[in-house]
Amino acid sequence: MAPGFPSAADRPIAHLLFTGVGFKEMYRKSEILIDVLLALIDQGVVALPIHDALVVPSGKASVARKVMLDVFMEQTGVEGMASIENE
Repeated sequence: MAPGFPSAADRPIAHLLFTGVGFKEMYRKSEILIDVLLALIDQGVVALPIHDALVVPSGKASVARKVMLDVFMEQTGVEGMASIENE
């Protein structure tokens, strides 16, 4: 390990570093996004995923936000956050 590792910012999660939890959470995030996209397809909403976001027609932004929050809650049991930009 490098001197000064973990940094002060890393100390609260130091016990998780190098355990693979990061990869597991990235996979979980991708599964959530896939379920969001499938739910939007079922509602006739076209969506383009870009990293942690979706591009949807402006008239469907509120629908997409609700689906994102609902799917996140279903899969995690935690209330999520989603904002609408350029509305």
